[in-house]
Amino acid sequence: MYGPPPDPRAIALDGSFTAAPLAWFACLALGGLLAWRAGPLAAHPGGRFLALLGLTVALTCPAAGMLAQGWWGAFPTIDKAGSLLFFREGVQWRVLDASDPALRLIGVHVGHLWPTSLLALAMPAHAAFGAQHLLQLAAAWWAAAGLLEALAGDRRVAVVCAAPFALNLHQIRDINWYTVEKTEIFWIAGFAWILVAAARATDTPRVRRLAGLAALTLLGA
Repeated sequence: MYGPPPDPRAIALDGSFTAAPLAWFACLALGGLLAWRAGPLAAHPGGRFLALLGLTVALTCPAAGMLAQGWWGAFPTIDKAGSLLFFREGVQWRVLDASDPALRLIGVHVGHLWPTSLLALAMPAHAAFGAQHLLQLAAAWWAAAGLLEALAGDRRVAVVCAAPFALNLHQIRDINWYTVEKTEIFWIAGFAWILVAAARATDTPRVRRLAGLAALTLLGA
């Protein structure tokens, strides 16, 4: 068995096509529309991200269409239940309080709960965690594609070859048991992308801006 055994309190949510056809159609329609309108080969980085987000939604369907109905993956697990507890207690807003028991347990690495807090303004907490997984998978695809394009110069090859970095089996299986920061691997490719850009920069102001981005990336990671 990969991962911990299922909790006997868990109630399985059937995500098959016959059980949730609307969720499947919604994911395929939304994902296809974003990919078609934005274009994974678009020149603008924002357009590429939207397109890759659409493809991520389509390739992971029906997850996006069922976020409000239950947790994406197993729940409760020690990792997910603990992360939800920290989130509800607001530990992410006490990041500088060295006496906080949660921070003493996991350190200052609670930044992954800040985007959760933002998403939770528009949806239940469990859905916010699931939506964050989707966004981080897309971000990993986008950042890896940017890095590969910077190295190889071919956007088509970069987009295709970057997909396994984000949508690999290990990532998808980790969503089943573990906390939301496990899918934050976009920092790795993003940091490398910034380093490549900085190495090729010719003017000092641009190097300074890239150095600032690199510092922020390390802080986020």
